[in-house]
Amino acid sequence: MKRQYITTQKIHDVMKVQEKEFVDDIGQDDDDDNNNNEQDCYDVDIDTNSGHLRISMPPLAREKPNQLTRTKNKRTKSTNMVEDGMSEKSTNDSDLKGENGKQSGQIPESVLQYERQMRKIRAADRAKTNLNESHLNVLHVDDHTIVVNKPSGILCVPGINRNPSILSLVHGAYPPQFHLDEDQSTTKNEVRNKNITMDKMIIHRLDMDTSGIVIFGRTASSVKALHASFRDRKVTKTYQALLCGHMDPSITSGEINLPLQRDHRYPPFMRIATPKSQKEARSVVQDLQHNGWKKLVMKNAKPSTTLFRIMNREMWKGIHPVTRVELTPVTGRTHQLRVHCAAIGHPIVADPAYGVMGEASPNGGFDESIIQQIMPYRASLSLQREIDSTVRGLTDGSKTKNVERTLEEKNVPDDHIIPIQHNHDIYNMCLHAQRLKVLHPFTNEELDIRCVPPF
Repeated sequence: MKRQYITTQKIHDVMKVQEKEFVDDIGQDDDDDNNNNEQDCYDVDIDTNSGHLRISMPPLAREKPNQLTRTKNKRTKSTNMVEDGMSEKSTNDSDLKGENGKQSGQIPESVLQYERQMRKIRAADRAKTNLNESHLNVLHVDDHTIVVNKPSGILCVPGINRNPSILSLVHGAYPPQFHLDEDQSTTKNEVRNKNITMDKMIIHRLDMDTSGIVIFGRTASSVKALHASFRDRKVTKTYQALLCGHMDPSITSGEINLPLQRDHRYPPFMRIATPKSQKEARSVVQDLQHNGWKKLVMKNAKPSTTLFRIMNREMWKGIHPVTRVELTPVTGRTHQLRVHCAAIGHPIVADPAYGVMGEASPNGGFDESIIQQIMPYRASLSLQREIDSTVRGLTDGSKTKNVERTLEEKNVPDDHIIPIQHNHDIYNMCLHAQRLKVLHPFTNEELDIRCVPPF
């Protein structure tokens, strides 16, 4: 037996009004709006017996691609044009009852823009952090592979700026191997590996702010086999995260099946793809192409699915309600877990991009009116800002006194409070790759690596 928070027709009616307003603004024909009506709906239901939540939407039209990409030498200019031309309007936070907070009003656009720029500066500074052997935590190593636990706040790979990274540490301590990969008794196909470069050791990567398990290859054949396993989805990855607010008490697990596209308002970040966002992105690309950006192209939104299981509902630092969840990405899209969590109204704690005042679109790209109906128990804006203040107070010392004052005002018992420490590594984004299951590229036996999160 299923209970629907919101019917398909109700979502359809809300989106139809919003779509009509947007079409009137850009002067498109009503016929185009009518052709997409059947796609303006989102199904949200809960199995009351199992507590399983399912959020999905019908496949989006693929008549025109809708994911924005740019040539490298024009990244800055196109980004500025998109943001200046289509800036996100601030929205009011709806009244919410219970422990997830109350209404706190809107955040002025000027404040959002300032905070976004400051976060970009802080991220750039963190990316230049010097690394040493103390940052290298090896979970498994042999002649063919090496698995490490990457700390939050450290780049996985150097990138175009060749910043310090875990890959650099791995390459220095455990360089690629040069040996026979075939059985020594076999002479027919015995071929020596060419010594692979550092960049060739990369199999997959984690965001700078995500901690957890990363695997690298040490031989050419191992790299090829591991790439095939990831490409063919023969790898199982699970993550653990802390989400802002307590999720609906009737929910125990769920499936988030929402497509993702490049955020045309805030590139290079991602967002949920909707019929409205497709129209906006198409308009942005046309404007850019008409102003000299001829090589700009768009790609179709990609289907994206995340499974989650609620592990616990907790009080973070003794004062903030959070939900501890296990996340399993069925697909492996860029920022998929972070966008999906934000889209159900519970962004990951300390997420600098998709959390409150982040660099990307709020709510994973959903309009406020939609997300409030989809997830009435969502974490309120006021709660998210309180958690953000605590995070920043614990990481840079700027608001420690305010945090301590809040603890006193709420009469939190001393034994329920985790002592405040100015440790930058501990209080980064609470998303951790905790388990990786993959076939060993040489022995073909299953590697099952686990790593406890730092939060």
